[in-house]
Parts: sequence; C-alpha cells; structure tokens
Amino acid sequence: MHLRLFLFIYVLNFTHLYAQTNTVVVRKKTPSSSLILHQEWIPGDGPYPVNQWQVYDPAVLRSYNGILPVYPGGDTARVAFIMGHTRYTEAMQKADKKGRVVVDFTVDTLGKVVDVSIRTKIGMGCDEEAQRVAQTMPSWKPGVLSGKKVKVKMTMPVYFPPK
Repeated sequence: MHLRLFLFIYVLNFTHLYAQTNTVVVRKKTPSSSLILHQEWIPGDGPYPVNQWQVYDPAVLRSYNGILPVYPGGDTARVAFIMGHTRYTEAMQKADKKGRVVVDFTVDTLGKVVDVSIRTKIGMGCDEEAQRVAQTMPSWKPGVLSGKKVKVKMTMPVYFPPK
C-alpha cells in the first residue's frame, strides 16, 4: 500500500511540481518561515493551483490545458526575426563554423524574454550571438494556466549560418 505522507520540509525557496499517478503535489514556501507546505491537487478539483513565482515547463501547461507563450506573428515571424538579426561574422565564415546553438529562456508574465542561457554550444562566438539574438526578441504573449499568466521555460535552436 502506497502511503502518502506530507511533511513540512526545510529545503527549497520556491515552488516545485511533482507529478504522481493522478495527483500533483504543490510545494509552497510559507511567507512567515522557510518551511514548505505541501498540498495535494487532484484533477477535477477545480482550477490548477498557480504560483506566480513558479517557472512552468511547456509539458505542464499542455497537460493541464494551459496556453503556451506565443511569439507575435507566430513561429514564422520568430524564425524570420532570428534569421534577420543573427550576424554570421567573417571569423565564423573563415572557420567554416556551422551548426545549431540551443538557447533556453523564460517568457515571464509580462511576455518579456528573461534568463537566457545556452544549452548546446558550438563556439567561435556563435553561442554569444545566439544569446544576444534571444535577448533582443520582442515581447511574447505570455503563457496562461488556470486563467492566470505564468512564467514558462522555452527552448529554441539558432542555426549557423542562418538558414
């Protein structure tokens, strides 16, 4: 028999989401202490409990009928923006640098692109250029979960030379 025990734990400072069979356990830091309160949410119990500080994974939004962030004009406009703003320098051309840089970023509740980082690097300045292009993207339409705007972690490739 699976025994569920919810304890106060003295570890993390932000909310984490743990998926179990048909339940989701939301861990919240209480405002008055560094303890984390566990509460159980079962699908069908009403709207999914949203935390404004949580950065959600796109899979979570899809699972709970959330709306993913949308680039203004859609994916075609996003690709056109990346192609039009990516600089392929002479040094990159001379070194015949080709490949794909994978960029992780967060779209916040205002639609701004924040916390840009490089997941897959290829070097020769391509990584820094991909990060620069991601940071200069215009505001997106933010993700929505249970009727509230949420932060969502996104990933996108940037190709060199730009395709």
